[in-house]
Amino acid sequence: MKEAKSIHDIIRQHPRERLLVQPLEWIQLHLELLKCSFIDESAEKISETSETSTSESSGSKKTIDRDARTAERLATSDMKNAAIKKLVSEDGGPLRFQRPFGYFCFGKKHEYRLHGAVFSMRSSGSLAPVFAFLQRGMIRIQREGVFQPPRPRRSNPPAEMLRKMRLKQLEPEDQWRDPYILAVLIGLAQSQADDKGSPQTRFRQNHVFKTCAVYVDEENSEFLYFYNAQISLAFLSKFEYPQTLNKPTGALSSELSIRMKKLAFKPYSTLKSRLLAETQACYKDDDNEGQNEEQRSTEKRATLQDSGANSQQSHAEKQSGAPCRRDNLEIR
Repeated sequence: MKEAKSIHDIIRQHPRERLLVQPLEWIQLHLELLKCSFIDESAEKISETSETSTSESSGSKKTIDRDARTAERLATSDMKNAAIKKLVSEDGGPLRFQRPFGYFCFGKKHEYRLHGAVFSMRSSGSLAPVFAFLQRGMIRIQREGVFQPPRPRRSNPPAEMLRKMRLKQLEPEDQWRDPYILAVLIGLAQSQADDKGSPQTRFRQNHVFKTCAVYVDEENSEFLYFYNAQISLAFLSKFEYPQTLNKPTGALSSELSIRMKKLAFKPYSTLKSRLLAETQACYKDDDNEGQNEEQRSTEKRATLQDSGANSQQSHAEKQSGAPCRRDNLEIR
Protein backbone atom coordinates (compact mmCIF):
# COMPACT_ATOMS: atom_id res chain seq x y z
CA MET A 1 0.00 0.00 0.00
CA LYS A 2 1.30 3.42 -0.95
CA GLU A 3 2.39 5.58 1.97
CA ALA A 4 -0.25 8.13 2.92
CA LYS A 5 0.79 11.76 2.77
CA SER A 6 -2.44 13.33 4.04
CA ILE A 7 -5.60 12.46 5.92
CA HIS A 8 -7.38 12.35 2.57
CA ASP A 9 -5.04 9.52 1.55
CA ILE A 10 -5.89 7.64 4.77
CA ILE A 11 -9.59 8.03 4.04
CA ARG A 12 -9.12 6.62 0.53
CA GLN A 13 -7.17 3.67 1.94
CA HIS A 14 -10.14 2.73 4.16
CA PRO A 15 -13.14 2.92 1.81
CA ARG A 16 -15.30 0.67 4.00
CA GLU A 17 -14.96 2.90 7.06
CA ARG A 18 -16.81 6.14 7.80
CA LEU A 19 -13.83 8.36 8.58
CA LEU A 20 -14.77 11.79 7.21
CA VAL A 21 -17.35 12.50 9.90
CA GLN A 22 -17.90 15.13 12.56
CA PRO A 23 -16.05 14.76 15.90
CA LEU A 24 -19.19 13.45 17.64
CA GLU A 25 -18.90 10.36 15.43
CA TRP A 26 -15.21 9.72 16.01
CA ILE A 27 -14.39 6.24 17.29
CA GLN A 28 -11.32 4.33 18.45
CA LEU A 29 -10.23 3.84 14.84
CA HIS A 30 -9.79 7.59 14.47
CA LEU A 31 -7.38 7.64 17.41
CA GLU A 32 -5.37 4.80 15.91
CA LEU A 33 -5.13 6.30 12.43
CA LEU A 34 -4.21 9.71 13.83
CA LYS A 35 -1.58 8.07 16.08
CA CYS A 36 -3.07 9.44 19.28
CA SER A 37 -3.15 7.73 22.68
CA PHE A 38 -4.25 8.49 26.24
CA ILE A 39 -1.75 7.94 29.05
CA ASP A 40 -3.14 7.74 32.58
CA GLU A 41 -0.78 9.42 35.05
CA SER A 42 -3.09 9.32 38.05
CA ALA A 43 -1.06 9.33 41.26
CA GLU A 44 -1.76 7.46 44.44
CA LYS A 45 -4.38 9.00 46.72
CA ILE A 46 -2.96 11.69 48.98
CA SER A 47 -4.10 11.83 52.57
CA GLU A 48 -6.73 14.43 53.32
CA THR A 49 -4.83 15.64 56.39
CA SER A 50 -1.75 16.76 54.49
CA GLU A 51 -3.80 18.42 51.75
CA THR A 52 -6.01 20.25 54.21
CA SER A 53 -3.08 21.60 56.19
CA THR A 54 -1.38 22.80 52.99
CA SER A 55 -4.57 24.52 51.86
CA GLU A 56 -5.11 26.28 55.19
CA SER A 57 -1.56 27.61 55.15
CA SER A 58 -2.02 29.12 51.69
CA GLY A 59 -5.21 31.11 52.26
CA SER A 60 -7.71 32.41 54.77
CA LYS A 61 -10.31 30.07 56.21
CA LYS A 62 -13.12 32.18 54.76
CA THR A 63 -11.70 31.87 51.25
CA ILE A 64 -11.13 28.14 51.69
CA ASP A 65 -14.72 27.62 52.82
CA ARG A 66 -16.01 29.52 49.79
CA ASP A 67 -13.84 27.50 47.42
CA ALA A 68 -14.95 24.28 49.14
CA ARG A 69 -18.63 25.13 48.58
CA THR A 70 -17.91 25.86 44.91
CA ALA A 71 -16.04 22.57 44.53
CA GLU A 72 -18.96 20.72 46.09
CA ARG A 73 -21.34 22.33 43.57
CA LEU A 74 -19.04 21.19 40.77
CA ALA A 75 -19.24 17.63 42.09
CA THR A 76 -22.90 17.36 43.02
CA SER A 77 -25.03 20.07 41.41
CA ASP A 78 -26.27 20.71 37.88
CA MET A 79 -24.64 24.17 37.80
CA LYS A 80 -21.25 22.82 36.78
CA ASN A 81 -20.39 25.53 34.26
CA ALA A 82 -20.90 28.24 36.86
CA ALA A 83 -18.84 26.28 39.37
CA ILE A 84 -15.84 25.76 37.08
CA LYS A 85 -15.87 29.46 36.11
CA LYS A 86 -15.79 30.36 39.79
CA LEU A 87 -12.86 28.05 40.47
CA VAL A 88 -10.53 28.86 37.58
CA SER A 89 -11.43 32.33 36.28
CA GLU A 90 -12.92 34.38 39.11
CA ASP A 91 -11.32 35.78 42.27
CA GLY A 92 -7.96 36.26 40.56
CA GLY A 93 -7.95 32.91 38.76
CA PRO A 94 -5.34 32.39 36.02
CA LEU A 95 -7.91 31.79 33.28
CA ARG A 96 -10.41 34.05 31.51
CA PHE A 97 -13.75 32.74 30.24
CA GLN A 98 -14.14 33.24 26.48
CA ARG A 99 -17.26 31.46 25.21
CA PRO A 100 -19.46 28.43 25.98
CA PHE A 101 -18.22 26.43 22.97
CA GLY A 102 -15.16 25.78 20.84
CA TYR A 103 -14.42 24.95 17.21
CA PHE A 104 -12.68 22.20 15.28
CA CYS A 105 -11.72 22.55 11.62
CA PHE A 106 -10.57 20.11 8.96
CA GLY A 107 -9.28 22.21 6.12
CA LYS A 108 -11.17 25.38 5.32
CA LYS A 109 -14.39 23.62 4.26
CA HIS A 110 -15.23 21.60 7.38
CA GLU A 111 -15.90 23.55 10.58
CA TYR A 112 -17.68 22.10 13.61
CA ARG A 113 -18.88 23.76 16.78
CA LEU A 114 -17.83 21.77 19.85
CA HIS A 115 -19.46 21.39 23.24
CA GLY A 116 -17.51 22.77 26.17
CA ALA A 117 -16.75 26.18 27.67
CA VAL A 118 -13.31 27.47 26.67
CA PHE A 119 -10.95 29.74 28.58
CA SER A 120 -7.83 31.74 27.68
CA MET A 121 -4.75 32.33 29.81
CA ARG A 122 -5.12 35.67 31.57
CA SER A 123 -1.38 36.41 31.84
CA SER A 124 -0.74 35.90 28.11
CA GLY A 125 -2.93 38.80 27.00
CA SER A 126 -4.22 36.63 24.16
CA LEU A 127 -7.85 35.68 23.60
CA ALA A 128 -6.94 32.29 22.11
CA PRO A 129 -8.43 29.54 24.32
CA VAL A 130 -6.14 27.08 26.08
CA PHE A 131 -8.53 25.29 28.48
CA ALA A 132 -11.86 23.52 27.94
CA PHE A 133 -14.52 22.17 30.31
CA LEU A 134 -16.48 19.12 29.14
CA GLN A 135 -19.52 17.30 30.52
CA ARG A 136 -20.32 13.74 29.52
CA GLY A 137 -24.09 14.24 29.63
CA MET A 138 -23.95 17.18 27.22
CA ILE A 139 -21.82 15.20 24.78
CA ARG A 140 -24.27 12.30 24.97
CA ILE A 141 -27.20 14.60 24.20
CA GLN A 142 -25.41 15.98 21.15
CA ARG A 143 -24.59 12.47 19.94
CA GLU A 144 -28.25 11.54 20.19
CA GLY A 145 -28.97 14.46 17.88
CA VAL A 146 -26.70 13.02 15.19
CA PHE A 147 -29.30 10.38 14.30
CA GLN A 148 -32.67 12.08 14.45
CA PRO A 149 -35.80 9.89 14.74
CA PRO A 150 -37.92 9.69 11.58
CA ARG A 151 -40.55 12.35 11.02
CA PRO A 152 -43.44 12.49 11.64
CA ARG A 153 -42.70 11.08 15.08
CA ARG A 154 -44.98 8.11 15.03
CA SER A 155 -44.13 4.67 16.29
CA ASN A 156 -41.47 3.03 14.12
CA PRO A 157 -39.77 0.26 16.16
CA PRO A 158 -37.33 -0.89 13.41
CA ALA A 159 -36.08 2.66 12.79
CA GLU A 160 -35.74 3.33 16.52
CA MET A 161 -33.82 0.08 17.00
CA LEU A 162 -31.45 1.00 14.16
CA ARG A 163 -30.93 4.43 15.70
CA LYS A 164 -30.03 2.90 19.07
CA MET A 165 -27.58 0.52 17.42
CA ARG A 166 -25.81 3.40 15.67
CA LEU A 167 -25.63 5.42 18.87
CA LYS A 168 -24.21 2.44 20.73
CA GLN A 169 -21.43 2.20 18.16
CA LEU A 170 -20.43 5.79 18.96
CA GLU A 171 -20.16 5.17 22.70
CA PRO A 172 -16.47 4.72 23.63
CA GLU A 173 -15.47 1.62 25.57
CA ASP A 174 -13.80 3.88 28.14
CA GLN A 175 -15.72 7.11 28.66
CA TRP A 176 -12.57 8.85 29.96
CA ARG A 177 -10.79 8.13 26.65
CA ASP A 178 -13.50 9.51 24.42
CA PRO A 179 -12.13 10.48 20.96
CA TYR A 180 -14.23 13.64 21.22
CA ILE A 181 -11.73 14.89 23.82
CA LEU A 182 -9.02 14.78 21.16
CA ALA A 183 -11.12 16.96 18.84
CA VAL A 184 -11.63 19.52 21.60
CA LEU A 185 -7.91 19.73 22.36
CA ILE A 186 -7.06 20.03 18.67
CA GLY A 187 -9.65 22.81 18.39
CA LEU A 188 -7.89 24.72 21.17
CA ALA A 189 -4.55 24.38 19.38
CA GLN A 190 -6.09 25.51 16.09
CA SER A 191 -7.46 28.63 17.79
CA GLN A 192 -3.98 29.39 19.12
CA ALA A 193 -2.43 28.91 15.69
CA ASP A 194 -5.11 31.09 14.10
CA ASP A 195 -4.89 33.85 16.71
CA LYS A 196 -4.84 37.09 14.72
CA GLY A 197 -3.53 39.02 17.71
CA SER A 198 -0.48 36.78 18.13
CA PRO A 199 2.89 38.35 17.24
CA GLN A 200 3.90 35.00 15.74
CA THR A 201 2.32 34.57 12.33
CA ARG A 202 4.73 31.78 11.40
CA PHE A 203 5.64 29.13 13.94
CA ARG A 204 8.89 27.22 14.15
CA GLN A 205 8.77 23.54 13.27
CA ASN A 206 9.47 22.60 16.89
CA HIS A 207 6.66 24.79 18.23
CA VAL A 208 4.28 23.15 20.71
CA PHE A 209 0.69 24.24 21.32
CA LYS A 210 -0.22 23.72 24.98
CA THR A 211 -3.79 22.72 25.75
CA CYS A 212 -5.67 21.20 28.68
CA ALA A 213 -9.21 20.20 29.59
CA VAL A 214 -11.38 19.00 32.47
CA TYR A 215 -13.96 16.27 31.89
CA VAL A 216 -16.73 15.47 34.37
CA ASP A 217 -19.50 12.88 34.46
CA GLU A 218 -22.73 14.26 35.91
CA GLU A 219 -23.43 10.86 37.47
CA ASN A 220 -20.01 10.67 39.14
CA SER A 221 -19.54 12.80 42.26
CA GLU A 222 -16.24 11.19 43.29
CA PHE A 223 -13.69 12.40 40.74
CA LEU A 224 -13.00 14.22 37.47
CA TYR A 225 -10.26 13.84 34.89
CA PHE A 226 -7.70 16.46 33.88
CA TYR A 227 -6.13 16.26 30.40
CA ASN A 228 -2.87 17.81 29.24
CA ALA A 229 -1.87 17.74 25.56
CA GLN A 230 1.33 19.24 24.15
CA ILE A 231 0.42 19.31 20.45
CA SER A 232 3.31 19.64 18.03
CA LEU A 233 3.16 21.75 14.90
CA ALA A 234 3.58 18.59 12.83
CA PHE A 235 0.60 16.85 14.44
CA LEU A 236 -1.64 19.92 14.17
CA SER A 237 -0.77 20.38 10.50
CA LYS A 238 -2.40 17.02 9.72
CA PHE A 239 -5.77 18.77 9.81
CA GLU A 240 -4.74 21.43 7.28
CA TYR A 241 -5.98 24.33 9.38
CA PRO A 242 -5.14 27.13 9.64
CA GLN A 243 -3.89 27.43 6.08
CA THR A 244 -0.86 29.45 7.21
CA LEU A 245 0.72 26.45 8.95
CA ASN A 246 3.72 25.01 7.16
CA LYS A 247 3.37 21.23 7.08
CA PRO A 248 6.70 19.63 8.03
CA THR A 249 8.01 16.60 6.18
CA GLY A 250 6.63 13.39 7.65
CA ALA A 251 3.91 15.20 9.58
CA LEU A 252 1.46 12.35 9.12
CA SER A 253 3.69 10.02 11.14
CA SER A 254 3.79 12.39 14.14
CA GLU A 255 2.16 11.12 17.32
CA LEU A 256 0.29 12.67 20.24
CA SER A 257 0.13 11.40 23.80
CA ILE A 258 -2.64 12.95 25.88
CA ARG A 259 -1.76 12.80 29.56
CA MET A 260 -4.76 12.24 31.80
CA LYS A 261 -4.95 12.41 35.57
CA LYS A 262 -7.75 11.54 37.97
CA LEU A 263 -8.52 14.25 40.54
CA ALA A 264 -10.80 13.38 43.45
CA PHE A 265 -13.38 16.01 44.31
CA LYS A 266 -12.74 15.50 48.01
CA PRO A 267 -11.43 17.15 50.03
CA TYR A 268 -13.42 20.02 48.56
CA SER A 269 -11.23 22.57 50.33
CA THR A 270 -8.21 21.66 48.17
CA LEU A 271 -9.81 20.97 44.79
CA LYS A 272 -9.21 24.51 43.52
CA SER A 273 -5.52 24.49 44.44
CA ARG A 274 -5.02 21.04 42.92
CA LEU A 275 -6.86 22.00 39.75
CA LEU A 276 -4.90 25.23 39.32
CA ALA A 277 -1.63 23.42 40.01
CA GLU A 278 -2.32 21.04 37.11
CA THR A 279 -3.30 23.93 34.85
CA GLN A 280 -0.20 25.96 35.64
CA ALA A 281 2.03 22.89 35.22
CA CYS A 282 0.74 22.59 31.67
CA TYR A 283 2.06 26.08 30.85
CA LYS A 284 5.02 26.29 33.25
CA ASP A 285 7.55 26.63 30.42
CA ASP A 286 5.79 29.59 28.77
CA ASP A 287 7.31 32.18 31.11
CA ASN A 288 10.79 30.71 30.68
CA GLU A 289 10.40 30.74 26.92
CA GLY A 290 9.36 34.38 27.04
CA GLN A 291 12.33 35.29 29.23
CA ASN A 292 14.72 33.38 26.97
CA GLU A 293 13.31 35.11 23.89
CA GLU A 294 13.71 38.51 25.55
CA GLN A 295 17.27 37.63 26.58
CA ARG A 296 18.12 36.57 23.01
CA SER A 297 16.71 39.85 21.68
CA THR A 298 18.75 41.85 24.21
CA GLU A 299 21.93 39.97 23.31
CA LYS A 300 21.25 40.51 19.61
CA ARG A 301 20.80 44.27 20.12
CA ALA A 302 24.02 44.40 22.17
CA THR A 303 25.91 42.55 19.43
CA LEU A 304 24.63 44.95 16.78
CA GLN A 305 25.65 47.93 18.93
CA ASP A 306 29.15 46.50 19.44
CA SER A 307 29.44 45.85 15.72
CA GLY A 308 28.44 49.42 14.96
CA ALA A 309 30.93 50.81 17.48
CA ASN A 310 33.76 48.73 16.03
CA SER A 311 32.85 49.86 12.52
CA GLN A 312 32.94 53.52 13.56
CA GLN A 313 36.28 53.02 15.30
CA SER A 314 37.78 51.35 12.22
CA HIS A 315 36.49 54.15 9.99
CA ALA A 316 38.03 56.79 12.29
CA GLU A 317 41.41 55.03 12.24
CA LYS A 318 41.40 54.95 8.46
CA GLN A 319 40.63 58.66 8.24
CA SER A 320 43.44 59.57 10.69
CA GLY A 321 45.98 57.46 8.78
CA ALA A 322 46.28 54.86 11.52
CA PRO A 323 46.97 51.30 10.37
CA CYS A 324 44.02 48.92 10.28
CA ARG A 325 44.66 46.26 12.96
CA ARG A 326 43.31 42.75 12.31
CA ASP A 327 42.49 42.29 16.00
CA ASN A 328 39.88 45.03 15.67
CA LEU A 329 38.04 43.07 12.97
CA GLU A 330 35.34 40.56 13.81
CA ILE A 331 34.40 37.74 11.47
CA ARG A 332 30.63 37.27 11.55
